[in-house]
Amino acid sequence: QKAGKARIEKKSKNKKAKRGPWRLTKNDQELVGQVMDQFNLPVALSDWRNKAKVRNEHVYIPAISLPEKSKLHVINNGVELGILKKKRFEPGHQLAEVLGKVKQ
Repeated sequence: QKAGKARIEKKSKNKKAKRGPWRLTKNDQELVGQVMDQFNLPVALSDWRNKAKVRNEHVYIPAISLPEKSKLHVINNGVELGILKKKRFEPGHQLAEVLGKVKQ
């Protein structure tokens, strides 16, 4: 960097940064909702739209609430609802186990 020239940094227009890196987008909520709304959900999963997080395309309900910038390494995120793949949602095995405990 030469003297007299100031470095100008551009603000990134990253949508994920505004909504938080782990939150579902509205489009993702619709994809997950198409599957979840078909079932009688237990009380713990009834508010999934507000609680659901995404990490590496895996949608899950966290077992405990942590700040998004926490430095703790989480081994198990909570109940995995499924995986977002190519504009679709594939329900996961943990979701099937939880739904199996509730009369449908």
